[in-house]
Amino acid sequence: MISSTFLESNVYVIDQKGSFFKMESSFTIYNAKRQCVGYIKENQNTLLKIATFIANKKYKKMLPFQFDITDVDGNLIASICRDWSILQSGITINGSEGEEIAKLHRKARIGTSFDITDFYGHKVASISGDFFNWSFKITDGQGNQLGSIEKKWEGTT
Repeated sequence: MISSTFLESNVYVIDQKGSFFKMESSFTIYNAKRQCVGYIKENQNTLLKIATFIANKKYKKMLPFQFDITDVDGNLIASICRDWSILQSGITINGSEGEEIAKLHRKARIGTSFDITDFYGHKVASISGDFFNWSFKITDGQGNQLGSIEKKWEGTT
């Protein structure tokens, strides 16, 4: 069962844990009160860890990945995955039972923009913004803002 504190917030701050030899990525998820509510951990086999470590930036974009999102008790909430990619590939979001619940499709345009589609391929939302400043808006299918993604804590500089 998912910890109730994870789903109580509508603001999440993701903190990446740094390391010198980064064989896998891991993050801590905080709510607006700066309380830890979950974790994101990269889930790769040893061969992919080695390939990710030695590949240059150009080829890392082609490698598959899977990030598991868990609550503080370790219960799986969702997984974010991408298969091998040569050109552009979609990113799949799976629920805790492995069921596909959404896909992210990168739009062909300058800047960073993704469409979010449901299981049937219907557009349900978009993410667009400035990748370099880590500032994104999330809008529904009608263009109404649902939320945002920021690099910094709300109200800080």
